[in-house]
Amino acid sequence: MPQLAQVLYPELFLYFVTTLQPNPQFGRPIVSSHFLESTVMEIIELSEELIENVEKRSEGQAFPYFVKNLKAVGVDNYEIKVRNHKRTYTAVNGEKLTIQGDMPEFECEETFKLEDVKAAIKRNQEGLTDYPTFLREIGEAGIHTYVADLSGMKVIYQGPNSEYEYEEIIPEV
Repeated sequence: MPQLAQVLYPELFLYFVTTLQPNPQFGRPIVSSHFLESTVMEIIELSEELIENVEKRSEGQAFPYFVKNLKAVGVDNYEIKVRNHKRTYTAVNGEKLTIQGDMPEFECEETFKLEDVKAAIKRNQEGLTDYPTFLREIGEAGIHTYVADLSGMKVIYQGPNSEYEYEEIIPEV
């Protein structure tokens, strides 16, 4: 008979259905579990505290781990305004949360420089730059906004008026 078990993820309850089935070969039951995803969708509530907790949990880890942690709490995508770090998160249920920028504002260049964009991304991925430096470098290369599409596992870097774009795949972890 199925049993409903509740597992606490720091800010979100995830539910599993656990079924015990007899295993004739070893005489012990086989346990199988799966998420009740519809339950998860209904209880997601984005908040600054939730995002801050994900950021703290992801400190010192590569970007794909941050993405994995955001997905675990129901974030589908987020958009960053490069000039001031204003962030807009969208949950899988469509709920949006905007967090005002927390870095000194600067002007992004109007000329899109693809090779400079790629070089700034590579330096950041290799750990040679911190996040504020990364934002400044991609801003100097003409990026005004980037969107992390967590369901599509890609980041789309957008130039002035979104007429120029560069896309990077987010590796699975």
